Amino acid sequence: MLFSRTTEDHTTAARRTRALRSALLGGAAAVALAAVGTGTAHADDADRLLSSRDAVAFMTEQHDSGSTDWSHLCLGAVSQAWGGVDWHATAEEAAGATTSRHYGTVPPAGAPVWWPGVGSVGHVALSDGNGYVWTNDFVEDGMIDRVSIEELDAGWGDGSGQDWFWSEDLGGQRLPLDVDGDPGEAALVPRSGAGARADGTGSDVETEESDDC
Repeated sequence: MLFSRTTEDHTTAARRTRALRSALLGGAAAVALAAVGTGTAHADDADRLLSSRDAVAFMTEQHDSGSTDWSHLCLGAVSQAWGGVDWHATAEEAAGATTSRHYGTVPPAGAPVWWPGVGSVGHVALSDGNGYVWTNDFVEDGMIDRVSIEELDAGWGDGSGQDWFWSEDLGGQRLPLDVDGDPGEAALVPRSGAGARADGTGSDVETEESDDC
C-alpha cells in the first residue's frame, strides 16, 4: 500500500523532526529518541562503535516492535540506525552530500540507499544486503518494513533502476560496509554532540523547520 504525502503530513513530520533535532543539539539523544517513541536507541551511547550488523538490527527491531513512529522520517531512521550521524534537513540534501556513490549494484548490508528525486524531499532506506531494504512508510505509514529495491523503485522511483544509488558514507562519515569483501574501519558516533560534523568544525544540523521523507 502506498501513501500520498500531503502538506499537512509534511508539517506534522517537520515539527517532530525539529523537536528531535532540538533535543540532539542539547546533547540529550536518549530524550530525543524517546520523543519519537523509538524505544531502542543507539545514539545515547556515544562511545559505542557501530557496525552494519548494528544498523540492520536497529531497523529490524523497529519493525518487530510494531512502532508506527517513523512517518516521514526516513533520514531520521537511517541516521539513528548508524548512531545519529546525519541531521541534514531532508534525504535529498543528505544524498547530495554523499561522496562515495554506487549505481546499479546490490548494496551491502547497512548501506544507505537513496532516491533523491522522490517527492519534494527525497527518500533513503537501509540495505539488508540481499537486494532488499528496510524503509519507512512504504507498506504502512510510520512503520519500518522490508521490501525489495525493485519494488520500492517501481512504487516511488521511476522504475528504471537509474534514479537510485547507494553510498559508502553518511553525514560525512565513511561507514564500515563490506564493500568487495572489505568491511572497512569502524565508524564512530560523533563525540562533540550528535549533530557534530565529522571534521569537528561545526554542525550539519539544520535549525529551520524541515520536511524529512
